[in-house]
Amino acid sequence: MGIDRLTLALCKYKLNYKLIDIGGAMGQVTIYMDSKVEDQMRAAAKSSHLSVSKWVSQVIQNNVATQWSTEVVDLAGSWRGDFPSLDDIRASGAADVKREVF
Repeated sequence: MGIDRLTLALCKYKLNYKLIDIGGAMGQVTIYMDSKVEDQMRAAAKSSHLSVSKWVSQVIQNNVATQWSTEVVDLAGSWRGDFPSLDDIRASGAADVKREVF
């Protein structure tokens, strides 16, 4: 995960951070925030039934993801049958919109 993408994800939540490399599989992040943001974070974590650490981890993962979510991937091809073919669209005789001249 690049620092620039992490910065963007945390800036969305107005958080400052310090990345600590402990040489293991999991890094540690120190986050500084005002008490109002902390209260909101704790409430969001509680309502998600997650620890604060797990909730923050998910927020970062969701904001720096480089792959399509499963829900989006499952949509691929789901319009078959109820979406008209190109031939059907062209056969409808509908007038095309006027194009801009370059």
